[in-house]
Amino acid sequence: MKLGLVGLGHFNVAQHAPSLVKYASEVEAIELVLCEPSSERLSAWRQRFGEYPAYESADAMLDAEELDAAYVTVPPAVACEVTEKFLHAGVPSFTEKPPGMTAEETQRLIDAAGDVQHAVGFNRRFSPVLRRMKEIAASEDGEALFVGCDFTRVGRYDPDFTTTLIHGIDAVRAIGGDLAELSVRKPMHDGEKPFRNYHIGGTFASGALLSLTALPVSGRAVERYTLVNEHLTVAAHLAMPGMDEPGEVFVYRDRELAERHVECDLGMDEAPDCVRFGFFDQARQFLDAVQHGGVAGTSFRESLQSVEVAEFLRHCPESARWTASRPR
Repeated sequence: MKLGLVGLGHFNVAQHAPSLVKYASEVEAIELVLCEPSSERLSAWRQRFGEYPAYESADAMLDAEELDAAYVTVPPAVACEVTEKFLHAGVPSFTEKPPGMTAEETQRLIDAAGDVQHAVGFNRRFSPVLRRMKEIAASEDGEALFVGCDFTRVGRYDPDFTTTLIHGIDAVRAIGGDLAELSVRKPMHDGEKPFRNYHIGGTFASGALLSLTALPVSGRAVERYTLVNEHLTVAAHLAMPGMDEPGEVFVYRDRELAERHVECDLGMDEAPDCVRFGFFDQARQFLDAVQHGGVAGTSFRESLQSVEVAEFLRHCPESARWTASRPR
């Protein structure tokens, strides 16, 4: 299998490339071809992972190589443009989140993909912690009544935090389903550097309630998810890059802590980071599907509502309401 690896930045080096190397050594061989315009990043990548053919642009790669698939890990602002090139060439494509900065860009990718296999890098959907949370909830009678998310970071003064926050948006959708309506508060805080906090309340299409609070500037970096139904409460603490907590799942029934699943129970304690954080299982599903058929991962269409909400948060006033734009 010849795989084009496009964009060799930090997350590629930290998570995606180790996932692909692990797949090639444990599952099936991969012949890598690189694409990176920065000679410094290319050199650093090769020093860590080895010498492979390289091109400075996606166009040059497509002109010279017959690829079986592409793994696109470029910055969000150019992800749609670059991924489109491979889809139009009929190359199955994985792209990091968000697939497009806007719903319009994401719809372009849906149209460009047609029947071409593809997947979007919402790795929370592959987290051992959230998977266990969903398994526990699915084993119980009753639908979810509430899904909550606490999403905090340290010193993230990003002018646009939504390209990170979209992970939390998509994760609550993975737990509770599609959203129906939201009420948003995103006050600006002045100081040495300005930043926004986000508080989002609303309902899912199922009728379940949602609460999501995002604090990009705080004393700890954590992601915590809560699911409540009639019979139990499940709390999940995610292990993710840069997080300050280990992965854990807590199950409460009748006011008591009934179960606690720690990293050794989740197969995470001695696993490499790319496994602990869901990147390897995400890569495996995509690569297995390309070679043997099946679902490649989170599709552009499945990602569309997450992009719509993130786009709304990027541009809406400090107090606003969002309603789902189309039935799903």
